[in-house]
Amino acid sequence: GESPTNQTGLLKRHIYFAFDPDRRSVVIGPARLNKPSVAPAALEYGGQTTLETRRRGRIRVRIEPRPYMGPAFEQEQPRLPALWRNSVR
Repeated sequence: GESPTNQTGLLKRHIYFAFDPDRRSVVIGPARLNKPSVAPAALEYGGQTTLETRRRGRIRVRIEPRPYMGPAFEQEQPRLPALWRNSVR
């Protein structure tokens, strides 16, 4: 259903792309953060992660899937050829 809430902006600020010249392709996705977290994958596909809270310490929580990379890519895919035209030589 819905995209994930952007409480801190951390995930949004760490989505990058990289061009692979050997394969002539682009990889797009979130960067690995220094904190031990599976949040980006858990948000996209669902899963479990451990949260640290002040009151209850570490707790294990289940996260429902809230895809953000897949839908964003599908929405932008028709515009990609024009965006990338003449940008890589």
